[in-house]
Amino acid sequence: MARWKSWKFGSEARRLPTLRGPQTAQASDCWVGEPEKSALIARRFPSTGLSENISRILNHPDRFLVKKRRDWDIHKIARLYAGEFYPIGETWEVVCGNCWVHIPSGTVISSDRQGLCDTSLAPDCLYQGHSEVSWEDAPWIEDDVFLLATVWGGNYAHWLMDSLPRLVSGPEQKLLMGRSVCRFQEDSLRLLGYAGDRLILPKTNLVRCRKLRVHITSLTSGIPHPACITAVRRRLQAAVGAETTAKRRLYISRQKPRRKILNHADVFPILQEFGFEEVFCEEMDFADQVRLFSSAEAIFGAHGAGTLNVLFAPEGSALIEAYNPQVWDHAAHRVASLLGVRHFHLFAENASKDFDVRIDPNLLARTLALALNADPPDQRLIETVF
Repeated sequence: MARWKSWKFGSEARRLPTLRGPQTAQASDCWVGEPEKSALIARRFPSTGLSENISRILNHPDRFLVKKRRDWDIHKIARLYAGEFYPIGETWEVVCGNCWVHIPSGTVISSDRQGLCDTSLAPDCLYQGHSEVSWEDAPWIEDDVFLLATVWGGNYAHWLMDSLPRLVSGPEQKLLMGRSVCRFQEDSLRLLGYAGDRLILPKTNLVRCRKLRVHITSLTSGIPHPACITAVRRRLQAAVGAETTAKRRLYISRQKPRRKILNHADVFPILQEFGFEEVFCEEMDFADQVRLFSSAEAIFGAHGAGTLNVLFAPEGSALIEAYNPQVWDHAAHRVASLLGVRHFHLFAENASKDFDVRIDPNLLARTLALALNADPPDQRLIETVF
């Protein structure tokens, strides 16, 4: 059997029948369990900022609305200021026998070659991806395994939002991972009791499993079920002996990775004036990050993976994000609202093609003053229909 060339898997995958939701039980050798966590309507509070931010958006829309996604940017900005209620589905378990797994997308393909879309947070990545082996040549995994391979799982933010919540039930099986494990993945799994021979790292993008278990905790990347993400948060904090007392003000520095603050020399003295200490998340062990952010009274940082450490912040603390108008989203804001953390923002200026930013020092000082003396958000400000 000839090896498949790159991208050929995609053309073949598009011919696969796909199943979603209750239809999953129709696939051969598949069993779908009863719902474990109920569906609910989650709430994201409006983010608080100075009126100057809105004035800049109205006066200079070209700086905030990217031409190719103008309507989407308008929608994002509206939800930033109005907040939202959004649905989150129930969670359940799927057990499959003699199935295939496309590792990069996390998509499970049943023994009768039907794609189970709910197993992946981005099933389209199956169609766009490829495999080094054919269906028949995919290597077998004989152990009973639990699927933790998720699309974009090598990204710190997606690992916290999409991957770790799947471990809410504390599965006893070995974990089927991606083809490699980075430091924060390894550290966090060790804290949860998974290390060494409990991790299976496949050598190909397509594998076949005798028995595979999948915990469906979300159907959309970046929108975790609150019960799942808070349960994992508690387990990690307990594992490191974290003290959840709000007492430190943390500045997540991005001066070493990409998306730097170019006028850092102007910004840092203001942060110091407000009692913020500079931390470099990329240099810290995962356990140290859990301990540190569990004691945060306030967190400031340019929007990025580090701000997702709000997952460990105490209820009632504050997250202040500096947004680059050319590249930002609601991920950290959404998690903050789920955990009772107040959210504040300011818009910086995009300063390079690498999305470095410049922050207005005066705007920063007034935003910090607002955040550190603000009351909880008024629920009447939340728009309920979008």
